[in-house]
Amino acid sequence: MSHGVVTGQVHHGRRGVAPFAAYAAAVLLAALGLAAATPAQAATPTVDRLSGANRYATSAAVSKASFPAGVPVAYVATGAAFPDGLAGSAVAGRDRAPLLLVTPSAIPSEVKTELERLAPGRIVVLGGTGAVSNAVESALEGYTTGSVTRLAGADRYATAAAASRASYGTGASNVFVATGASFPDALSGSAAAGAQKVPVLLVGATAVPSVTATELKRLKPAKITVLGGTGAVSAGVANALAGYTTGSVSRLSGADRYATSVAISKAAFPSATRALLASGSVFPDALSGGSVAAGVPGPLLLSRPTCVPAAVRTEITRLAASRVTLLGGTGVLSGAVASLTTCSSVVGQVCTNPYFTTSDSNGGVTDHGYYVHNNLWNASSYPGTKGTTQVCSYRSWNHIGTAKNNGDGAVKTYPNVHKDYSGRTISSFPRLTSRFAATSPGTGIYNVAYDLWLNGVPNDEVMIWTDNHKQVPAGSRFASGVKLGGYTWDVYATSGNGYLAFVPSNGARITSGTIDIKAMLGYLVSKGRVASSATVDQICYGVEIVDTGGSSATWRFTDFSITDS
Repeated sequence: MSHGVVTGQVHHGRRGVAPFAAYAAAVLLAALGLAAATPAQAATPTVDRLSGANRYATSAAVSKASFPAGVPVAYVATGAAFPDGLAGSAVAGRDRAPLLLVTPSAIPSEVKTELERLAPGRIVVLGGTGAVSNAVESALEGYTTGSVTRLAGADRYATAAAASRASYGTGASNVFVATGASFPDALSGSAAAGAQKVPVLLVGATAVPSVTATELKRLKPAKITVLGGTGAVSAGVANALAGYTTGSVSRLSGADRYATSVAISKAAFPSATRALLASGSVFPDALSGGSVAAGVPGPLLLSRPTCVPAAVRTEITRLAASRVTLLGGTGVLSGAVASLTTCSSVVGQVCTNPYFTTSDSNGGVTDHGYYVHNNLWNASSYPGTKGTTQVCSYRSWNHIGTAKNNGDGAVKTYPNVHKDYSGRTISSFPRLTSRFAATSPGTGIYNVAYDLWLNGVPNDEVMIWTDNHKQVPAGSRFASGVKLGGYTWDVYATSGNGYLAFVPSNGARITSGTIDIKAMLGYLVSKGRVASSATVDQICYGVEIVDTGGSSATWRFTDFSITDS
């Protein structure tokens, strides 16, 4: 339905093992105080933290706690970007070796101190001179009596292939394949790959780069495991990968990066005395931790900054882990994460102590990159329409509204939380999923729904209805029983496809869950309803209110997030 929109706070108008390896493993376990977990221990694991003042100091702290002096090899990668360390973390894990981070032009003091302690037999630099300069490579020679070599290619895909070519022989038992466009899936997989001593290679969302194809031909893997969902590595790429193995091509994925890390853990580790926990929002701490996890062996699981996803907490229990080690300081993993507080217990809380309240028709507040908007866009045309939004956070807010249906079924207001994208093409998103939860009054006429604005705000509109109460979509139904993202939808369109809507089939009401926005947009593209070149400009989640049943009604929103990388 048409309703007002807002971008940020700018309001718009209408519309809406070798001996050393064994020794190293023993030292690693001893250094971290690990022992076999009893069931009682597994229920309440001990939590510790490895961190430093910055990403470089954290990599040094992780190394110091995990590896003895005299390691045969140490790996070095830039801390400024993730690609080179993606495959390198798995190689370091295979060698039970540390991965230290440097700047493109210097070795941080904490890393120098750790290299002096390690006195590695040799050093391997990951990435080209744009990532780690020749000057840094030369300076590294002062920290080893052996060689300093470089594994690099023309881009991230070629660097991953170079690392594989230098480290693994033909006849690999498995190859992990992940997107090179974002870091979470490959980093979660690095611990599993390192433990199994198999490579990680990178692909595009819709194509296998030629350098990756060449390396797969050389490796002749017995099987291939794709990391991440179809938004990260498309079904077409997975099908193409079948040409490089005589075995199976399988996929480990979840609804988001956190669930994918759980899927990888379940597949790779029947149990583990220890699990490592890193931020799923930033890459550096996990880069250093992948090789450590491989040596335990145990998983590298991903967490939100302020709480542990429920699936991750459940996986820690399944593993019977007696110890959980957080990688990084409180700025990336909060005290609540250290207490293993689950996100469900945080975001499921109703907003009872709002820090911001507005009854202004265009009132709103920015919170962590999202905008919570009162949006009484059509109220002036319908006297008596009112609304107040109370905000505890972008994931926890309430709306108290009053509206009366005058018989035309018009939407009066659309209070929502949204994120702006400034014209990103659909294909540019490695993934695009969203979590949501809301409770509704069950009276009146309304529809809790996503509203996606394409090709400008406002312009083309795609709605995803979740909890509908007596609302009727515009246009006519052109498809039914469409299964996407674990739900079944009927799909509606107006003439010209300016308005499209996914409506749960058979009147189903979905009050919480995760939707795969990219898969749904991909479906519309495949049906010719949306152009493949279409851009995403804004993603909203809120409630379209037509009528509140003669008095005020309250909607409580208790979860919302978008995963877009």
